[in-house]
Amino acid sequence: MFLDHILIATNDLDQSAEIMKDIGFELTAQGVHRDRGTANRLILFDGTYLELIGVNDLETVKSNRADFLQFLDRKQGLYMFALGDDDLQGQSSRLAGSEIITSDVKDSRRFNTDGTVAYEWEYLSVDPLDSPGSETFFIDHKSSFVDRYGSDLDRKHSNGIDHISAITLFVSNVNKSCEQWSKILGKQYSQTIYSADLEAQLYVYKTDNFDLEIATAVGPGVVSNHLEKFGDSIGILSLHSNDLGNTTKVLSKYKSIGQQDPIFEVYDGLIIRLDASDVRLCDLYPII
Repeated sequence: MFLDHILIATNDLDQSAEIMKDIGFELTAQGVHRDRGTANRLILFDGTYLELIGVNDLETVKSNRADFLQFLDRKQGLYMFALGDDDLQGQSSRLAGSEIITSDVKDSRRFNTDGTVAYEWEYLSVDPLDSPGSETFFIDHKSSFVDRYGSDLDRKHSNGIDHISAITLFVSNVNKSCEQWSKILGKQYSQTIYSADLEAQLYVYKTDNFDLEIATAVGPGVVSNHLEKFGDSIGILSLHSNDLGNTTKVLSKYKSIGQQDPIFEVYDGLIIRLDASDVRLCDLYPII
């Protein structure tokens, strides 16, 4: 089991793609999910990716993905994430044994804009009520990462960001959340961290290629404000940089309006925390 990708929901896919280009990311050409009414652009790393996703056919989305519209009514930005696994039937049985409700294993595909099939996959969705802080699903691609997206030359970003480090879920009931995520991931959290700048306690799950952090507020601050405004949801996306100085320089070209406080730099609504070699993105929704 590993992180496959993170979905970022947007009301304007073209505009969001341009913003991501402005802050140093390369994106794939647009793809279409004809059976769901959505379209996407991808930001590729080695084995994982960020997926900008927006509405392409409103009537189809209303019929097949109404929850996506409900999310966009509430906010844009960090939406959900997918876990990769090559035995979805096995995962279905394991989760059922832990009393986690899932869908059946289903087929899907991404189309090129000319109507040809780009690639196919199977997926297994976890009931949103069983995954506090973020919807999630398991995915099994039917072709390799390189076959789908090409060589690593397509995955070099001028901002120096080279992989996803962590996802932080902001939750109101941390005990219930950790209980559910322990069942989904098939393991217990491995450490707890007090974050003074977030005024939160973090419970950290280590997986093959990323950390899942469950954050609960212990005082007024970033987490408590987010929960009051949006409820349980993804609060932070952490990205690793191979050259933090260059990353900071590239990001600063995007309408920087200075520091909000000693920890967070503000780029016209994109709140960024520079933490060792990681770039931690909070409140992604205002710019997309």
